[in-house]
Amino acid sequence: MFSGHAGRDALFLEEEAANAEGLAYLLGQCPNLKLVILNGCSTAAQVQRLIELPNHPIVVATSAEVNDFAATQFSIAFFQTLSAQFDTIEKAFEAGLGAAKMNASREIRAGRKEINSEKSDEPLWGLYYAPAGEHNLQWKLPSVYTRLSDSYKSNELLIRTLIDALGSEDVKKIRTKEANNEDIDDLDKRDAILQSLPNPVSEQLSNLFAPRQGGSDAKFL
Repeated sequence: MFSGHAGRDALFLEEEAANAEGLAYLLGQCPNLKLVILNGCSTAAQVQRLIELPNHPIVVATSAEVNDFAATQFSIAFFQTLSAQFDTIEKAFEAGLGAAKMNASREIRAGRKEINSEKSDEPLWGLYYAPAGEHNLQWKLPSVYTRLSDSYKSNELLIRTLIDALGSEDVKKIRTKEANNEDIDDLDKRDAILQSLPNPVSEQLSNLFAPRQGGSDAKFL
């Protein structure tokens, strides 16, 4: 994703310009590339090289100068939809487009089209793709969620380490009960740990305990 000053043949970086042809060559080395965003002025001229890359990525580009504030709003809405809602590139583009339209200080004409379309009404923000890459419009960010085993207990290692390390009377009582094979709730262990530490430390430590699942009144384990 690029957001900044640009032109028909280059992206203007902090110290130099990145030639569009060289950029396309470098991106061609990315085997999993699905999306390229050129959120700067008049970047549509760079699209053709990009959509012809081996993976036929979707390209978001502009056909004219863009308002800086509107461009920022486009990016925010686009990535919130893509990453927070785990929606498709196509839906994220529509969300970004709506935000840009709402916040632009000039009339924004925008839309989606296939690169070989004969439409003459060129959009400001456009969603470009080669016919072979149309399926990428439905691409979503992969979920990084990892299912934990049913035996996993949040904070177990943290609680165990602190119970073994601290020497307060409350913690010693917990260890004695454990030695006698008494069943002790994790909440009791947590309270004993926090009461063993100075308030500035216990306040920070309490933020490390993950909440027990089960509603807005969830207690910390």
